[in-house]
Amino acid sequence: LEITSCSPEKILSDTVTMFKTPCEVKNLQLSSAFITEIPNEIKTDSMRLKQVLVNLIGNSIKFTELGGIQILGGVERKKGTHYLFFQVIDTGIGIASEKLSTIFNPFHQVDSSITRNYGGSGLGLAIGKQIVEALGGEIVVESKEGFGSSFTFSVPIEVPDGWTLRDSAVIQPPQQLETSSENQEETKATIPSKENTAPKKEASQQLKGKVLVVDDGETNRDLIQIFLERAGLIVSTAVNGKEAVELATTSTFDVILMDMQMPEMDGYTATHILREKGMTLPIIALTANAMKGDEEKCRAAGCSDYLTKPIDSTILIQTLSETLE
Repeated sequence: LEITSCSPEKILSDTVTMFKTPCEVKNLQLSSAFITEIPNEIKTDSMRLKQVLVNLIGNSIKFTELGGIQILGGVERKKGTHYLFFQVIDTGIGIASEKLSTIFNPFHQVDSSITRNYGGSGLGLAIGKQIVEALGGEIVVESKEGFGSSFTFSVPIEVPDGWTLRDSAVIQPPQQLETSSENQEETKATIPSKENTAPKKEASQQLKGKVLVVDDGETNRDLIQIFLERAGLIVSTAVNGKEAVELATTSTFDVILMDMQMPEMDGYTATHILREKGMTLPIIALTANAMKGDEEKCRAAGCSDYLTKPIDSTILIQTLSETLE
């Protein structure tokens, strides 16, 4: 952990901004607000808090097809200590009550169909729980199958001298998300195409080359593809390691971006197979950075470079620029 001075408002805004395009692609509402007064500056590990938020919001987007995601934040005071809390609410598929006690276990999915239909390794919630507890806080979940989920976590923070939460600090939260049958039909009828929801083109470095993006998450693939095509690259995609091996051995690419945790065949296995076949092109690992030894494990499998999720588009393009020189 790295405890530094940071802005709670920036923690929330930076994280939510990352998910605007994925939500637009799925035509989901995305809203965020603080429902209590907050100090301008606190002391905590902002990077780790963002990582928890990224895991929770990413999960919500993955498991939500209609309605949207709402993120609420604030400060509460318990026994003389101030706590920063965030609540991630979605209108997704929800979780059966008998499954709630196990969802924070590493590599656990609610059932096998989750992996088949949605992908993922079952590590996001476990990592989030580890981070929250390492910071001295706790995380809880409320959910009803078919009606969505609400994940809330809070961590103790240091606030500026003299700042304290007033009794009247609670602010009315934004209107709750709705998924009535009328709204559902409207949502189905207005799902935008990926071309229509792509971010406006910004001035950026133009690159040349063919890239294979391997990721089991449709939202991740779409978002990375948008970034790369804006930079001038030709992009192909694969949904797992097996498909990546087939594409990489039958087509020509200049670089592969390889997600490491995927169903059917993970990125470690796929990279190892490609290296055994004599493939020398750069393979850049894409993975979470919460666990020690991740980078070493990726390089041992044959990866030539390593990028952490959530993907920073500037770092991604810069890394590819250097790789493709």
